[in-house]
Amino acid sequence: MVPYKSVYYYYYCYSYGLMTETMEHESELSRKNDLVRIEAEARARAQNDRENRDIVLEKIRVKAAERRKTLLESIQ
Repeated sequence: MVPYKSVYYYYYCYSYGLMTETMEHESELSRKNDLVRIEAEARARAQNDRENRDIVLEKIRVKAAERRKTLLESIQ
C-alpha cells in the first residue's frame, strides 16, 4: 500500500522544481552576461591599444635611446 502524501509534500516538490529551474536560468544568464562583458572589455582594450600605438612606440624608442646612452657612458 502506498502511503498518503500530503498536499504540502507535492507543493514542496513543485516549489523545489521551480526554484531549481530558476537558479539554472539565472546561472545561464549570468554566464552569458559575463561572456558579453569580457568580449566588450577585450574590444575596448584593443581599440585603446590601436589609438595609443604611436605613444607606446615613442616610449620604446626613448627607453632604447636611454639604454644606448647608459651603455656608451659605462664603456667610456
